[in-house]
Amino acid sequence: MIFIARSDLTRVVVGVDPAMTSGENADETGIIVAGIGPHQPETCRVDPCPGHAYVLDDATIESTARPTVDEWARRVVEMFDDWQADRVIAEGNQGGDLVTQVLRTQRAGLPVTRVTARVGKRARAEPVAALYEQGRVHHVGSPLRFSVLEDQLTAWTQSSSESPDRLDALVWAITSLGLTGMGSGIIPDVAPLGFMKGNDFDLGGLSAL
Repeated sequence: MIFIARSDLTRVVVGVDPAMTSGENADETGIIVAGIGPHQPETCRVDPCPGHAYVLDDATIESTARPTVDEWARRVVEMFDDWQADRVIAEGNQGGDLVTQVLRTQRAGLPVTRVTARVGKRARAEPVAALYEQGRVHHVGSPLRFSVLEDQLTAWTQSSSESPDRLDALVWAITSLGLTGMGSGIIPDVAPLGFMKGNDFDLGGLSAL
């Protein structure tokens, strides 16, 4: 059994893929909390290893809830506080500067990095998929917490009609931690997506303290 505590993590971020509209046709607002922490030799396939990513929470607001922009911004700030996060990483493709403004309406001075996608979802996700294949990403806590996220990670394709907002939020969060070799912020052109169901996300009995 592997345990992880907040004190074991050197950096925690809240990744957000915001829905800028509400109503019947609105997308989910993907909200994923992730951190960078210690090497886990039981699962890791890399030597030397610079660290592992830990997915701590999925606070996504489903489209059926029809949240306003203020409501999802409040949820983001709640996650920021609950996990003592260092920064919010928010996709700004739809809302641009408005995304940062909405978040800072809820918390003045909130540390926000707005990121912009320059390539497609599959290309952006490939470096993170590689980390899963290396056994360097762990979903912490009950598997039920991440069941919908894991479905998106394994089942989404470019032909899918639904937007994978949880996947997007996770990719932004983990990329910002610097483990993909792509640094933080905007992700450059990379190869296609390669998540594999057989990887089982290396849950490894992880649970949060």
